[in-house]
Amino acid sequence: MGKKIPYFIIVLLPLLLTYVFFYNITGNDFLFLHDEYLILNKQESFNIFFTQNPLSLGIANTTVLIVTFLEKLYYFLTYSFDLQTPFIQRLLYFIKLFFLLLLPYIGFMKISRLFFKEQDNLSVFFISLWYSFNTYTLIYLHGNAFSLTLLICYALAPLAFYFYHKSIFGVQEKIDRLKVVLLFFFMSFAVYLHAAFLLCIAIYTFLFTYFEKVAVSKVIKNIFLLIIMSLPTLGILFLIPYDMFFSSTATINTTGGETFGNLQGGLLYPLLMWFSWGIYTFWEPRNIFTFTDYFRTLPSLIAPFIIYALLLPGILAKKKKPLFFLFLFLFLLFLFLIKGPQAPFGDIYVWIVQHIPGFRVFRSPDNKFGFILIFLLCLLLLYVSSSYKRKVFISLVSLVILIQGYLIFNGVAIRGENTVTSSDRIVKVPQEYYHVATYFNENASPYGYIMPIPSAEFGHYRLEPHKRHIGQDILPKLTNLPFLYITADSGIASNTYEKLSTILKEKDIKKLSVFPIKYFLLRNDSYIETKDEKELKKRIAETFKEKYQNKYFVVFENEHFTPLIQARKSTFIMESPIRYKISLKNIKEEQTIIFNQSYNPNWVLYPAKSDELKLLFTPELFTSTHDVANGYANSWHVSAESVKASLDKKDYTINADGSVDLDLILYFKTQVYFYLGIMVTSIYLIIISLYLLWHDIVRKRIHL
Repeated sequence: MGKKIPYFIIVLLPLLLTYVFFYNITGNDFLFLHDEYLILNKQESFNIFFTQNPLSLGIANTTVLIVTFLEKLYYFLTYSFDLQTPFIQRLLYFIKLFFLLLLPYIGFMKISRLFFKEQDNLSVFFISLWYSFNTYTLIYLHGNAFSLTLLICYALAPLAFYFYHKSIFGVQEKIDRLKVVLLFFFMSFAVYLHAAFLLCIAIYTFLFTYFEKVAVSKVIKNIFLLIIMSLPTLGILFLIPYDMFFSSTATINTTGGETFGNLQGGLLYPLLMWFSWGIYTFWEPRNIFTFTDYFRTLPSLIAPFIIYALLLPGILAKKKKPLFFLFLFLFLLFLFLIKGPQAPFGDIYVWIVQHIPGFRVFRSPDNKFGFILIFLLCLLLLYVSSSYKRKVFISLVSLVILIQGYLIFNGVAIRGENTVTSSDRIVKVPQEYYHVATYFNENASPYGYIMPIPSAEFGHYRLEPHKRHIGQDILPKLTNLPFLYITADSGIASNTYEKLSTILKEKDIKKLSVFPIKYFLLRNDSYIETKDEKELKKRIAETFKEKYQNKYFVVFENEHFTPLIQARKSTFIMESPIRYKISLKNIKEEQTIIFNQSYNPNWVLYPAKSDELKLLFTPELFTSTHDVANGYANSWHVSAESVKASLDKKDYTINADGSVDLDLILYFKTQVYFYLGIMVTSIYLIIISLYLLWHDIVRKRIHL
């Protein structure tokens, strides 16, 4: 049976690593890791569960909402208790590391019991420890702090595989299927990692059915039942294809993170476990993979081949084990996929991406399929662990863990490094940031946009003397007004970008007044500024009135900016980023309502008294007149006649001159689908959880 694992290690190690990561980070300083999703205050945490983001004149936010859902939930809960950012971030790291150690160990222990009569708890623990700390987890911890959503998917994979196998090929299918439903639900927010996992188990199911001669009818029946039982949990996820195919507006950035063109090394680099092109691609300045030389040191190069060498007893065994070779075949198959379009047969991968629906989710195969390679290697190690003396096996696996996890254990992968071409990730927000944010927040009414120059949602910023922050712009996280980034790298709508960029090319700054741009923010904190941006700054200073200045920023106000909502004799209240109340007076002849955010068919009008939860059953108003205005915005046409024809008498007022007064709600309809999905999924998950709890209590009573 082997020695039992002292579980205090699974608590102590995360505590120790969290201390190392934040050593000597004091006061209000915090870590900000490149692509990390980070909320800096309570106000921001209360405005995160919306399917539309007002940034850059309105962008659909559904996919981002899903793939950051668990982070959003965490920040919402912690800020609700008035906890401070430094503590919240430390607690989050501890929770992530705790899950990363505990959940894989439980999963691999169950897999070991499933496939083997004898088990060595200590060997399984060190296999799971390597699953927790290897080159792949180093890459994610270094790149985006291994976001909670992605980490949960990764950590639950062994446990999900165990219950999936039992639900399809075992005896206790019903209970196991319910557990799979729960596990798959929590994994599913990490859309692309979960997709890679589903692809793996789909191929595994086919091969296991064939080699183990399992009745095909039984497998099909169990899979069908599992799919049916999972449908109520997919309500939220259905928003992604709905948004992509039915309601979204074309954006200027169409690549969506397509990086397979950057891959190098063919099959060699994946075998070396270099699961990111950033490891072998050099640029300056940089704050990610500043330690690429470490991957080329002799210990780092040897470490993966120690793992491969450990598999030799399984490969050379006289008594062949079909399941071992099934996992080995899957490893080789995903090794072929991870190299993407590179030789050999790279055209096959490109064809699959271009022609098979949904496969574009793997357009960056290195950090998607790397997850599966590590998972399969752990399954293979479970098979061969009994072929070695415990001390030998654990010593070799421990050596690999120390080599591949070294940059995690000393904190460099998380904190970053101060070198000639890079800075660490410890962020100290200058007082100038807080001061200009305070100015915007105190003058947020009427509501309008802030246009920064240079315009970079993701750039190089001078937050401290002689130190640069490379990553997301921090200032929008402190302000209540949205920013407008005019850059081809953002998610701005194509029509909006073309109209704005044309104005900037023509250098006719006054034309910017047709947009709801209230402030122009001239930045002196950016390391990168083009000649055109310098000229633009000069013209803005000549055209608009200066309102505020400090060392980093100069603010100019467009005192005659176009309001977000335009209509004759109208007022509006922004109740949330997806809901506006519009009051119209003395409607007689046909007039136009213009909403100056990028056109999206999901913006709809309802009677003002509409209950939000009943909007699905409330008729939309003036939909036939919803059109593009000013080349980018939303517009509707209304008249006294159309009001009387479309609404009940209780929803409007007729004046003495025959004109009409009317209150409307402008609403982003996808939000209703989000609420509906949350409601259905939550009720279903509660029922499943209660049933599993009841079943567990009954089973314990029977055993007693």
